Amino acid sequence: MPVIMFETLTAIDLAILHAVHDALASPMLDTVMPFITSLGNLGFIWFLVAAALMCQKKYRIYGVAVLIAVATQVLIGEFGIKNLIERARPFLVDPALTTDLIRLPVSYSFPSGHTGSSFAAATALCFIPLAHNWVKAIPLCGAGLVAFSRIYLCVHYPSDVLGGIILGVACGIFAGMLVRKWQREAQLEAAAPPPKHDEANSYGSFETPLSFAKADGMICGYPGTLDGLVPDHIELWPDGSDLRLRTSDSELKMLFRKIK
Repeated sequence: MPVIMFETLTAIDLAILHAVHDALASPMLDTVMPFITSLGNLGFIWFLVAAALMCQKKYRIYGVAVLIAVATQVLIGEFGIKNLIERARPFLVDPALTTDLIRLPVSYSFPSGHTGSSFAAATALCFIPLAHNWVKAIPLCGAGLVAFSRIYLCVHYPSDVLGGIILGVACGIFAGMLVRKWQREAQLEAAAPPPKHDEANSYGSFETPLSFAKADGMICGYPGTLDGLVPDHIELWPDGSDLRLRTSDSELKMLFRKIK
C-alpha cells in the first residue's frame, strides 16, 4: 500500500476511534467491553463451543470445523499477515487512545486476531444444519461484539477489524466446506455396496466350512497331483454349492495337505 494511502487510512481510523470513544464511553461499557474482549483471548470462547460440539456425535464434525477455522485464521493472520504488514497499534500512534481497562497487546495491529478468530468460528458454525436458521445469528452477533470491543478499547483500528472479519469469514467458509466434503465422502462410502468376494483369487474368506472331495489322481474333480501338472483351477463345494476357484501350484499343494 502506498505511504500516502496508508497515512490517509490511519487518519480516518483514528478519527473514527476518537468519535466512538467520545460518543459511547461510559462506566457500564468500561466494564462490559473488557469482559467481552476477554472471551476472545486465544479464541477461548470458541474452543469451548468446539469442545461442546465434539461431545455430541451428531455435531462432532462441526466442532472440528470450528477448530480448523480458528487455526487457519491464526496461521494466516497472526503468523503471516501481521508480521508482513507490521502496523503499529493505535495507542502507539496516538497516546491519547491508551487504555488501562485491559493489558495492552504487544503484537502488530493488522488484522485483528480477536475479530478474525471470532468470525472464523461463527462462520463455521453457520454450516451446522439446524431446524431454525435464526439461531446461527447468535454466534455472529457474539463475533460482532468481540469485534466492536476491540474498537471501543482502542487496541485496533476499524480497518484492522474489517480485515479480521474478511479473513475470518474466508477461513470459516474454508473449514465448513472442508468438513462437508468429508461428510459427503463418508456418506458415499457408507452407501456403497460391500465388495464382492473375489472368487478367482482367494479361497480363505468363506464363512461356511468347505468340504473337499479327493480321489486317486484327482483333486475336487480335476486331474492334478503334487508331483505332476497343476490345473489352472480347482472346484470346491461349500455346503453343496458349486464354486470354481483358480489357484496356483503352491495353493493347490496346501489344499491337498489339508484334505489328505
